[in-house]
Amino acid sequence: PSLQLPHKNNNMTMTTTILLHSATRRILLLLMAFLPLLMVTTEARTSSTTRKLRHRRRATLAGGYRKVSLHDADNADRRAEFQHAANFVLQSLIRGGKNDNDNTDDTVANPPPAYDFWTNNNDLLSDNKDHISIQPVRVYEQVVAGLNLNMVVAVYDSVVANSNPNQNVNGNENSAAPTSQLSPQNCLGAFAVSVYDRFGQSYEITHWAKETTCETALAIWQQGGEDDA
Repeated sequence: PSLQLPHKNNNMTMTTTILLHSATRRILLLLMAFLPLLMVTTEARTSSTTRKLRHRRRATLAGGYRKVSLHDADNADRRAEFQHAANFVLQSLIRGGKNDNDNTDDTVANPPPAYDFWTNNNDLLSDNKDHISIQPVRVYEQVVAGLNLNMVVAVYDSVVANSNPNQNVNGNENSAAPTSQLSPQNCLGAFAVSVYDRFGQSYEITHWAKETTCETALAIWQQGGEDDA
């Protein structure tokens, strides 16, 4: 009989296979150990991303309210648009719920409330209506067939000049606010109001809201309408 020598190649193959199986098993064990941590991290990142996308979607979809920065240089035309709406609010306040024809029997459907600041300055407001001005200090807008505007507005006496239009309520002359005649010296009062703007062609006050202080209105204005006070 012929002598059979052991096959070295077969032995090496078996050894390699055993080592591969061992390495694969170790890798699987490591993956199983770290899998829960990877799942938690991935879930947290996905949740954060989802929240951000939902927030952006809500901010851009028609039908959702969006806060408008009143200090943004690109919003100069928007500020003029909001000013027109605020002027309508002031005229409605001055008329006390009456329509333009001054007929005492012809009242609007949504007359203004008796704001304290208006009552306390009745003599000034009655005799010097031409001196009274108004300024939006915060605006939320909702795109519909036109615009729904939720505004905080401040009423002030334009004859009492603001000695430094760029100076904020705390005396800081480096304010980023656009030039404004509103100041602590001439502010008479402030309140929130909702207005429906029909493409700038007509306006309707849908809700007279609560009164606030001049200090609060000035602080909101200095922050570009970004403050939630």
